[in-house]
Amino acid sequence: MLKRIVLSEVGPSPRMEVELAERLNLIAGDNGLGKSFLLDVAWWALTGTWVGLPALGRRTDENNPSIEWEVVHDWPVSKSGRSEIRRGEPPDFWPRSPDSIVKPGVVLYARVDGSFAVADPARNFFKRKFSPPMPTREGPDPPAAFHFRKEDVWDGLSLQPPYKLCNGLLSDWVVWQNDLGDPGAFAALKRVLEVLSPDPKERILPGDRPVKLSPTDARPIPTLQLPYGTIPIVHASAGMQRILALAYLLVWAWTEHRSACATLGEAPLERMILLVDEVEAHLHPQWQRLLLPALLTVASELDPRLRTQILATTHSPLVLASAEPHFQEDKDRLFVVALGEDRQVTVTAQRWERMGHATDWLESEVFGLVQARSKEAEDAIAIAEAFLRGEQVRLTRAEIDASLRRVLPGDDEFWPRWIVRAQRSRT
Repeated sequence: MLKRIVLSEVGPSPRMEVELAERLNLIAGDNGLGKSFLLDVAWWALTGTWVGLPALGRRTDENNPSIEWEVVHDWPVSKSGRSEIRRGEPPDFWPRSPDSIVKPGVVLYARVDGSFAVADPARNFFKRKFSPPMPTREGPDPPAAFHFRKEDVWDGLSLQPPYKLCNGLLSDWVVWQNDLGDPGAFAALKRVLEVLSPDPKERILPGDRPVKLSPTDARPIPTLQLPYGTIPIVHASAGMQRILALAYLLVWAWTEHRSACATLGEAPLERMILLVDEVEAHLHPQWQRLLLPALLTVASELDPRLRTQILATTHSPLVLASAEPHFQEDKDRLFVVALGEDRQVTVTAQRWERMGHATDWLESEVFGLVQARSKEAEDAIAIAEAFLRGEQVRLTRAEIDASLRRVLPGDDEFWPRWIVRAQRSRT
């Protein structure tokens, strides 16, 4: 598990330090302040690779840019590392020794653009385990991690022809469903899809058989049973496709990890780390309310012994409200990334409090809205309250009343206060 990250002259702040919890870590904050960046650095600390462009170090006269991290590879025993960009080196060059990469578990990163990354110590560290390579092994050496574009998840990922790393969701689904691959893979996929479903009445159920969509397309396309009928999975909504991709890669990563461990004569790891950027992306509020609790339990559908650490960013008050019954203060943590009055970005571990309602989360320090209304309604109420306090405002009482009627519903909680006090001020 990832325990700590310390950034110096890297990213949006001169210094960031994050002490992570062992189970659930939620990261909230405004756009552009570095939430996704923290996930990228966490992935690099765990795997030694970047999912996209490397982080840029900032040159100063006092300090070289550096990243420090601490990874637990056998809880609670941990191993620390540090990478520093020295003068004369490119600002995106982050040297680290092979010994600094430990085996924290299988790592899966779900990015908001639909791409994924997977790191498996049993496969990605294969080259380092056997030097020279095993004479019976065929095919190219595996990369340091597996990086999937959105289309790769569905259609497969090749290292170099004719070798294929991953057959892809469309192919593996059909193979698993017809009992041609791993005998437990399709059962695991169905369990994972059930856990990640938006509602007990709307379970994501695989269809009985694949279909062909075109005379010019020979691919059999898996299907889903939805309340209104059966559809090919390629016609599912964007939100459902993201969940399908996540479910598939969870099953694929764990299935391949167990297979690789069997080949190497090792026991499968009992740890999995999930990095999820904008956990609510593309999802209806009903689904936003259920997904995070599902992620906390989904790994146990693969293996009851699996311990999971989750790092997830969110903009959704419903996601935080959904965490309330499950949040364990000794194992979980909420972080807020914010821009201070000094124009410096900070990451703060927030004291956990139950708000009880998504609206209260919106008006909490996590999201910082003055009111959970439209901006026009907030402005109209601000002018009305100033009028009630006897301050000079640019509108008359009648104009304020008309403005409130235009932007507030008839049952808004502000109306009793306005009607009673405005009448008193008039008399």
